[in-house]
Amino acid sequence: MQSSEKGLSMEGGVAKRGVREAVVSNLLALVIAIFMVGLGALAIYSSSFVTEDAHPAWNAVLTNIGGAIFTTGAISILWDLFSKRAFVSEVFSIAKLSEDIENSGLSRITTNFQHDMEWPTLLRGAKKMAIFFAYARTWRQSNLSSLENFAGQPGNEMTIVLPDPDDDRVMAELARRFQTDVQTARQRIDEAKNEFIRIFTHTKSKAKLKIWYVKTSPLLSFYRIDGRYVVAAYRHRPGRGDIPTFVCDREGDLTRFVDAEFAAMTDDKEPWTRCVYPENKPRAVIPMAPSA
Repeated sequence: MQSSEKGLSMEGGVAKRGVREAVVSNLLALVIAIFMVGLGALAIYSSSFVTEDAHPAWNAVLTNIGGAIFTTGAISILWDLFSKRAFVSEVFSIAKLSEDIENSGLSRITTNFQHDMEWPTLLRGAKKMAIFFAYARTWRQSNLSSLENFAGQPGNEMTIVLPDPDDDRVMAELARRFQTDVQTARQRIDEAKNEFIRIFTHTKSKAKLKIWYVKTSPLLSFYRIDGRYVVAAYRHRPGRGDIPTFVCDREGDLTRFVDAEFAAMTDDKEPWTRCVYPENKPRAVIPMAPSA
């Protein structure tokens, strides 16, 4: 405890000493700038006593040097009193933003989810994938061949998480959001499930597939492809168009959030999630031997 308090006091002393040194340095710079202004003004004033006719060289020297010193000192004072604080504040703001981006693991932001992401390149060579979306019909159709190639590689694993079509509240929310009816929303989720099963049960398929249903409506889409994470938002206005998409290539706050979400959505102990493929087989009941 004493060592901890001693460490804190030392850190406090260092911080206070740093503040004092900064104040002294700023005051010294201000004094020098004021001195330069005074010296420059004196040189300009002195040049008035040296006529151009009698001493043209000295008159020019005093006037030019005095003007330069006066201008430099005046600019230094204005910089120290006004611009310096704004500049330092802006630098620290940029540094804080850079630190936040570094901590998040974010490497790229785009609004063109379909094309800027270069999905075929991203999916090529992948070993493990985990995806959470509403049904992503356009994405599935655009990347069908890449998904089939992924399913054909032995040892590959894919986890798909979809909204539970048997939950009326979730389906009502999806239908409202996508401007359709509940039955259509259910059909689209079933279509996504069946398409993935078809891809992974093909005769050439050698990869593993798991599909989970969750009793929640997606607020974001998650794509975890090996060590790369893609988080895409949903539009609130009607129609199709660009959507904000965030890409992470390294571990950070955003990747840990996605990992925690997937861990919860694929936990069979949670009451709001269930594995629907492969179907969980009920445990065999072993009859008890009759008592003697």
